Amino acid sequence: MDFYNKSWGSGETPDYGMDSARNSSGAQEGAWESTGLSFVFDLLIPFICLAGLAGNGLVLWILIFRLPRTPFTVYILHLAVADSCFLLCQGPVSLVYFGSPWTDQLDHVFSLLQVVTFITYVSGLGLLTAVSVERCLSVLFPLWYRCHRPKQLSAIVCALLWALSALLCILATHFCSPVGLHGSKECIRMAWGLSTVFLLIFTPLMVLSSATVFVRIQWSPWRSLRSPPAKLYVVILAAVLVFLICALPLGIDRFLFYCFRVDQPLSYGTMELLACVGSSANPVIYLLVGCRWGRGSREPLTRVLQRTFSEASAPGGPRGPGEVGELSRRASSTGGGQLRGSSRE
Repeated sequence: MDFYNKSWGSGETPDYGMDSARNSSGAQEGAWESTGLSFVFDLLIPFICLAGLAGNGLVLWILIFRLPRTPFTVYILHLAVADSCFLLCQGPVSLVYFGSPWTDQLDHVFSLLQVVTFITYVSGLGLLTAVSVERCLSVLFPLWYRCHRPKQLSAIVCALLWALSALLCILATHFCSPVGLHGSKECIRMAWGLSTVFLLIFTPLMVLSSATVFVRIQWSPWRSLRSPPAKLYVVILAAVLVFLICALPLGIDRFLFYCFRVDQPLSYGTMELLACVGSSANPVIYLLVGCRWGRGSREPLTRVLQRTFSEASAPGGPRGPGEVGELSRRASSTGGGQLRGSSRE
């Protein structure tokens, strides 16, 4: 399955299972490719990818070597890996679009980059969904989250999401990429299966969980009017919002084309640019949320990110062992008191 559909700058256009399905709109694509806007997008995308790689690389270095590992930072670490791989593959692809004398010799490399880009895109969506659902559970069921959450849950979920994304994307590439198979029944079924996971499971779960967290935090009884919401919840909500605005249109376009043969409402250059911006925006979100504005003092990035990812002030966040034990004792005493009261009655 070709993740992007865009005519190559010169020479014969390789067919990855999508270009031949749109021969009827070839003239329209050619007109788009000849405009100066496409030239500007192809020129901007590599620079955005470089900036995003620098930001995500810095986040990876700090999370691996500077900060202690928490359930939340495990998801952020894997999300930074997915965004970095996406940008690392998308940059060279855009350079090829920009015009390369070795276009014919880069067919296999381009196809491999497309598969990796596809896997990292779906993995990023799955990771955002997982962290949103887990934060939602920590808000709705704080006692269970503090006392009974498996310690390795984040690592297990991340591994399963990577495996699921790789399996679905490789199968989709196998059934839809060869010439002539883009309209086969197997390709259509695979497209429906991938779209079901993408649009009907991951995306609704992510939106519903984020909305639940937002509503519960805004009107929670433990939040006073003077205290702002915990920073990690702001990070999650901002990252989900950026993904919905910047990256989701690309997945919707694939769904519309493969399942209903509907051409994209936006140009490919626009969707590629938005997807790169979405993968580059998370480090900026972490920095903006963690900074203390108006104090005029410069802090090291390690301290800023540590404040951003801190779960101490978050409802349902990890607490110390003494506090967990105290919560358990309170719950037990409350249940026992209620039981004795009911027996006396």
